[in-house]
Amino acid sequence: MNLKIFHVFMSVVVIIVLGACFSSDEKTPKSSTFVNPNGTSELAILMDKMYEESLKYRENMTTQNENIFTFDPAYIFSAIPTDPNKVSSKEYQLMGRAYIAAMNALLEASPEERSNHFQGMIHTCMTCHEKVCRGPMEKIKKLYLDENIW
Repeated sequence: MNLKIFHVFMSVVVIIVLGACFSSDEKTPKSSTFVNPNGTSELAILMDKMYEESLKYRENMTTQNENIFTFDPAYIFSAIPTDPNKVSSKEYQLMGRAYIAAMNALLEASPEERSNHFQGMIHTCMTCHEKVCRGPMEKIKKLYLDENIW
């Protein structure tokens, strides 16, 4: 009789483990290429979207006539971060405002000025990440039109 109970118990454990392995995590964005070792927060998801849309903008900069950015840049101040201490720092607050100004300048730039303003926007990302969260710097570096800038 004890052997039957053990088999039933082990069967239940196996079913639970297999179910956990095959369940999807709804908090992780499906199209994300960003892997955050500290977990995925609203801010990490936002910054992943910022990267993806900046990459698309970079690729189509010379031919596009409209804004392809779908996020609100000011959301960097209200999105829930992985580490609240980092986003409350003076550096993050200052660099966040600089990023928004750079984004606005890019959106208002003439086609001839887009590449310079795009470089400036990416530079604000790199400068902030240099001070606040160094992890994604290698990825962000790929957004520069000339990667040897940084």
